Amino acid sequence: LVGREPLVRAPPLHCPPWSSSACVRVRARLSVRAMGAAGLTASGQAFRAPLCESDLRRLRASRALWHASMLLPPAVYYAGFSEPAPLFPATISWTIREGVPRWAHHSTWLVAWCIALSVGLKRGDRRIKAFMLQMVATGFVCVIGCPVGHGGLTERIHGITAAAYMIDHHLFFRIMGVERRFIALFWSCFASFIGGTALSNHLVRSVQNGDSDLKEIPDHTPNLRKPAGSHPQIRDCLWYVELLRMLSENGMFLVFISTMLRRVPAKGRLPH
Repeated sequence: LVGREPLVRAPPLHCPPWSSSACVRVRARLSVRAMGAAGLTASGQAFRAPLCESDLRRLRASRALWHASMLLPPAVYYAGFSEPAPLFPATISWTIREGVPRWAHHSTWLVAWCIALSVGLKRGDRRIKAFMLQMVATGFVCVIGCPVGHGGLTERIHGITAAAYMIDHHLFFRIMGVERRFIALFWSCFASFIGGTALSNHLVRSVQNGDSDLKEIPDHTPNLRKPAGSHPQIRDCLWYVELLRMLSENGMFLVFISTMLRRVPAKGRLPH
């Protein structure tokens, strides 16, 4: 038609024949997530604007309880309330997998989320409400439903939901308007944790490949608890790598909790 721009078609997807349908689904999900992230940013601005003083008190209480969920479990774990010989260094998932540390974490974490949801479901739009409920559900499955150390399908579900939960933290940063430097610090800690995990596994494999007697132990066991972990060739280096993993994992969540309310007004509006 005269005066009307031609219809531009999207370029075809170039995927291997065996994975074409999967490729289309993945690209569609990435596109939806990109649009969803932008929508969450706008929804976050609208969510923060009408917060009253009561809302802020509840959000600060949630933050305090999330801090408690980070500090209390390792304290009781290393006090011997979980296993006779606590593992150090150890990941968060390992220290809260059983006993008193488990319930110390779960109780503070769940109460913190209940309080935060009371604000999100009251002030947030549909995007905020759906996102927060999804984040709670993902964290619940990861930490409570499928704790680390059980192996098999449970271990795989824990790994998948843990990755999804990390992405949720990034989106929560966007909702709360946290500055990019703190988001970058969060992901730097995450990259350090992932890099440390890869290096730890490489060190263990490097001695396992040369000694078949070192392979008889489940994969979900912490590397320091495996026979290969005490091999004199890697023992000291492995310990420091695991310490790096422990510090970077804890640092990641402490950055998130400590900065999540930075862009929230210090004083709320009048209740309405």
